[in-house]
Amino acid sequence: MPNDDKREGILGILALLFLILGGIMFFYVFNREKRKNIEESYNYLLDERDRFIEELSRLSALRNTGAISEEEYEKRRKAILDKVWRIEQKLSELEAKGRAS
Repeated sequence: MPNDDKREGILGILALLFLILGGIMFFYVFNREKRKNIEESYNYLLDERDRFIEELSRLSALRNTGAISEEEYEKRRKAILDKVWRIEQKLSELEAKGRAS
């Protein structure tokens, strides 16, 4: 009987260790996926920001050639700059999250 109690104790400890190890592995994988998602979002936002900056450049060229009025230029320019500003805010938030992880 004492051997059975000892065996049950050892099996209980092993089961507990496996549960703890499983929890640690789950936490590691979850954090890695979270970091990967943040990185993908960050890269997407960088591409979007660059696209809007290129659009601003094209808009400026249209104004310089007289294809659009100054009023239309200012209206579109403001909208693009607002989008770029929002993207910059999101990028800052993602950078902060990346440093916090």
